[in-house]
Amino acid sequence: MSTDKTGISLVTDPGPPNKGHLVAAGGPRGLSGAGTTAGGVGSLDFYLLDGVGDSEITSDLNALSHLIKDHVESNYHLRPIQLNATSIMESLSGLGLNDHTQSQIATLALDTRTRHFAIRSLLVRVIFSALDIHSVGDLSLLPPSMAAFVQALPPTSSFKNSGLPTAKALDTWRRLSVYLLHEKREERTQLPPPAAIHSQIKSLLNALDRFLQHFVYDDNRARSDQARNLEGVISECIGVGYAVLSHPTEMRYTFHSRSNKSAVVVLPGIERLSSRNGEAYTTPQVVAWPETVNV
Repeated sequence: MSTDKTGISLVTDPGPPNKGHLVAAGGPRGLSGAGTTAGGVGSLDFYLLDGVGDSEITSDLNALSHLIKDHVESNYHLRPIQLNATSIMESLSGLGLNDHTQSQIATLALDTRTRHFAIRSLLVRVIFSALDIHSVGDLSLLPPSMAAFVQALPPTSSFKNSGLPTAKALDTWRRLSVYLLHEKREERTQLPPPAAIHSQIKSLLNALDRFLQHFVYDDNRARSDQARNLEGVISECIGVGYAVLSHPTEMRYTFHSRSNKSAVVVLPGIERLSSRNGEAYTTPQVVAWPETVNV
């Protein structure tokens, strides 16, 4: 991972150029000079960015797990608080969580023995949902133009409700969009975050603070350190999120325990939904399993 002058971490593919990518003689070409098949149809493969390997994604997720755990254990106290579950759940509104997840996190957060698990679960659910093209909301960390397009789709054409032809069209749109938005697309690296990412992170921090403020140590320096540290955590998650967004295969985050339904997910899993040529898998392929804790 590399860091720009503002502190945002940008993940680039350290692997060999054009790994897994078929390039015509003379290198990749733009839309106006696209190669064609014998039938005269432009080849989509010429516009795909190089995707990082599964092992790199898994390694980066593991690193994020340690980073998030350290952030939570260092910045949120385990003292009792004078609030009930209803009040805690109200502070979780607007974060895109369903009622069951809100109730689970509120209950676990009130118990000092499980509070840190609750905060870790909240952070990964909210941050990675904000990076998921399949669940675009008001706190999205995706390029604003892509987020706006998804939100403008009619319900029947959304990622969640589309049938196979529409789903394939939407994923083709995703792959072409990250290519066209990339200022250095000839390098085939993943799409870097846009300039707007700083204001998007700030909006997400403000939304999370409605809940997290109840558990931050009560002094100005501690609150400043917590906010700065959490911004760094989000920035590192963005690096992984944009690697998934830019990948030539379609992937999604999962938050379901493999064996214990009552377990708490503290790091999302990732599933691959389609091959490089866009063919949907009957059964998703597991890239990384969710990390869970039993409470």
